[in-house]
Amino acid sequence: MPLCEYGCGREATTQFKNGKWCCGISFTKCPSIIKTTKRSGKEHPMYGRKHTEETKQKISENRKGIDAWNKGKTGCYSEKVIRQMSIRNKKENLSKEQLKRRSEQSKGRTPWNKGKSGIYSEETLKKMSENSKGQVAWNKGKKGCYTEETLKRMGESKKRENLSEETRKKMSEWARRRVAWNKGKKGCYSKETIEKIRLNTRLSIIKLIEKNRLDGNQLFPNYNPAACALLDEYGKQHGYNFKHAMNGGEHYFKELGYWVDGYDSEKNVAMEIDEAHHFDLDGNLLERDLRRQKEIEEYCGCTFIRIKI
Repeated sequence: MPLCEYGCGREATTQFKNGKWCCGISFTKCPSIIKTTKRSGKEHPMYGRKHTEETKQKISENRKGIDAWNKGKTGCYSEKVIRQMSIRNKKENLSKEQLKRRSEQSKGRTPWNKGKSGIYSEETLKKMSENSKGQVAWNKGKKGCYTEETLKRMGESKKRENLSEETRKKMSEWARRRVAWNKGKKGCYSKETIEKIRLNTRLSIIKLIEKNRLDGNQLFPNYNPAACALLDEYGKQHGYNFKHAMNGGEHYFKELGYWVDGYDSEKNVAMEIDEAHHFDLDGNLLERDLRRQKEIEEYCGCTFIRIKI
């Protein structure tokens, strides 16, 4: 590929009518031209300088309420220019220096839509959904997109124990209010994918059972180790000796067919640790949990304690 003929020495992406090659869609986008003034050829006095926070705030306030010059306009750019812009912005067409600069610029930035809901109208969301149909993910079928170090770091950052309580709470609330993308849809997965999911699920359950057997914990039903720790802590503070999954196994009311997270047989106190899936979208305890509690209280006349986490 030819080099830019305007002085920067980078790879050129655009050829003008005069036959010259440039690294941008316009010669004014070339770093060499930006750095120098047109007339004198000397370094521009503002090159490399940055706006102060006060100046940035003033610029932001002055731009409020002003529509973008191309808002609502179609055909502002010719097909050729749009194609050139698309080619120039493709990751594989950027130099290592440009990629590094972009990465450094994005560090520490807060996304403009972070924490904001209702930014897009239903019509816009529908358009975005239609436009994304049929598009192939940029990394589909590509191996080695990420280095081993990056993959390891990504894996560590997503582990539950490495997330803060605030992050876990946000993720839980977001998941409860979200409608599954495949809800009510049949045939979303191929037979091959379904078999893989079943296999992975079986292997995960077997692994959990083996781990519980080795640690001497109960094999069924599933339990949360963090909830067990909370039961022990609450018991120490209030004088209870709860039997739970990691301390003899959860108490089973055979006649009712119910397990409880913790049970002190001497003081006849049952305790449940309520996680996010025990509540509806409005934050109310599910009816089945209330019915279950009532049946246990009527059966053994115990004191029932619930803690929400």
